[in-house]
Amino acid sequence: MLADIRTDMSQGKFENIVWDAAIEHFTEEEIGKILKDIKDRLTEDGILSGYTIVEKQDGTKSLDEHEYEFKNKEDLMRFFTPHFNNVTVFEMLYPSRHNLYFWASSGHLPFSREWPYAISSNNEQGRKRALMWSSILMDLR
Repeated sequence: MLADIRTDMSQGKFENIVWDAAIEHFTEEEIGKILKDIKDRLTEDGILSGYTIVEKQDGTKSLDEHEYEFKNKEDLMRFFTPHFNNVTVFEMLYPSRHNLYFWASSGHLPFSREWPYAISSNNEQGRKRALMWSSILMDLR
């Protein structure tokens, strides 16, 4: 389906909506309306997920087509909190870009303690293992 999500968003209920590399193409006002419309289409435990980029340090846009590039995690989060009870925004820094990833839901978020589809450990051995894997992954970049 090809449609303008500002005016022709699909009807129905969805368990997951993915909004990747697109939220920055809308104005602040449009983002607010689109998020309201997305929230209305998610099931009770439905999750909105996606990513965007942080604006460059000099304030220039990465692409001319971008209407709004986010300043940081907090700037992105402020758009979600009026619509969703639970929001996670996290960042990844790369040599050529700074990405922000997000999950938003009125239900449980992925990897939260309450999320029934995963288990985790908070012991010292688990932390050491996570640090080891993090170091290995950084070396691979």
